[in-house]
Amino acid sequence: AGNRDQFIQISDRRLTSPDGSLVDDESNKSILLQCANARLAIGFTGLAGCGSFNTRNWLLSALNECSLPDRTAENLFNRLAVRATEQFRRLLIPQARKRLTIMATGYLDHHNPPLGGLAVISNCQNLDTGEHSVEALDGFRSFFREERRPNAGDIALFFHVGTLPPVPPRDSAKVLELVSTRKPAKAIVGKLVEIFRDCSENPLGGNFIGKQLMSTIIPCERGRTIQCGYHSDTPRQETYFPDQVLVVSDKLHMNVINFSVGPTAPDQAPISGPRLPPGQTCWCGSGQKFKRC
Repeated sequence: AGNRDQFIQISDRRLTSPDGSLVDDESNKSILLQCANARLAIGFTGLAGCGSFNTRNWLLSALNECSLPDRTAENLFNRLAVRATEQFRRLLIPQARKRLTIMATGYLDHHNPPLGGLAVISNCQNLDTGEHSVEALDGFRSFFREERRPNAGDIALFFHVGTLPPVPPRDSAKVLELVSTRKPAKAIVGKLVEIFRDCSENPLGGNFIGKQLMSTIIPCERGRTIQCGYHSDTPRQETYFPDQVLVVSDKLHMNVINFSVGPTAPDQAPISGPRLPPGQTCWCGSGQKFKRC
């Protein structure tokens, strides 16, 4: 979800087998990419792995390698689509299991003020026509969109991939209302987390959507800090952060992965947990009401 203030991306952390049985509820699918001309949050949905192939590990390496030589966002994603096509042709699994969509949202910094941007790399979705393929196509395509200038001054975007069942129209309308009226990022994140968990509980979802979530807030102003959040449905002693791919220059060219904060002692109080009614006692063990803790 994005506007002239910030872009926000939410992703779950669940991996399942093709029949929907749970494999892992704490696998990161959130990446923060900073390249020469953009700051983007990246998430993916579809094939998580097969045999020795792991989509997350492959994607982190491919984003880094496909940044060269120019390290600019649109060219990076065009090269990524070619790399993904070559890699997925080598996977010896049915086409129906090869579906993968990668989404990037954030800001392009080669304009002042920065331009809002959206990229989708997919072998099953067509951003131009809105079509979805039941089976993976033979190749990946890269769809790149950026904010048009001049414009009326405001942008408002809510775009989602991998949500089954679809997000109800009333929820989409609510998010767009929050975004277009430029409500605080915390309010938008709260609504997106609520939508994700509603989809997770819907029987039509087939157990494919998890409740353990990651959020990334990218501010339009380049000098402001990018905020990352871990939204746990239960009290946890850990908190997690997105993987990072930094391909800004020869001197700043690296990946940061598996970054988390955990307990130093087994009896440490939880540092992550769900939102509670304001008058309920906080899960952290302080004894205070949630709204005051």
